[in-house]
Amino acid sequence: MKAQGTTLADRLKSRRKELGLSQNALAKTCGVSQPTIANWERGGHVPRQNALASIALGLDVDAIWLLSGEMPADKNPAHRHLSKPIHNIPVYAWPTHIDDLCTAQASDYLTMSLFGSNMLAVFAPTPSKYPVGTILIFDRSTQRISGTYLVEAEERADLIDLVLAANDDPILWNTLRPVGRLIFSIQPH
Repeated sequence: MKAQGTTLADRLKSRRKELGLSQNALAKTCGVSQPTIANWERGGHVPRQNALASIALGLDVDAIWLLSGEMPADKNPAHRHLSKPIHNIPVYAWPTHIDDLCTAQASDYLTMSLFGSNMLAVFAPTPSKYPVGTILIFDRSTQRISGTYLVEAEERADLIDLVLAANDDPILWNTLRPVGRLIFSIQPH
C-alpha cells in the first residue's frame, strides 16, 4: 500500500486508486451506491461497521488500517519478523562422518531469526560448488521433502538432492541417513 493519508476518506480513496478501481466498481463490491462511495471519499460520512468490513474486504486491507491508519500488530511485516524466535545456530567444520557432528565442538555460532528450532550449520566442503568459507544452514526437523540434504552416504557426509537420488536409485533413497534439509547458504564476499 502507498502512503496512508491522514483520514479514512484519504486512505479509502488512495487505496481504491492504487488498485485501479472506479467508485462504481468498489460500490458494487461493497453493496452500496456510487454516490455513497463518493460521499465517504469526500469525508461527508463515516461508513458504518458492516460497510467498513465490506470496504476493507473490497480493498484488501484491514478495517483497523482504514479507520486509524495503523496496521494491526499481527499484520505488520515488522511485527511478524520480530516475533520469530532468535536462534544461536552452531557452526561446525565439514564432518568426515555424520556421527562426527554428535561429538564435534562448534567453531562459531550464527544468530538468526527463523521459524524452526533444530538448526545446524556447517562450512561447505572443499572442493564443492560453494565458494570457500560458505556456511550451509540445515533444518533438522524437516525430513524427506524435496531439496538438498546433508546425509550420510557410503559412510561419509555428503550433500544430495533426495528427490533426484530417489528417482535415480530408489534403493539409495532407503540407505541414506538425512541429517537436515538445506535452507540457507551464507557466502563470504
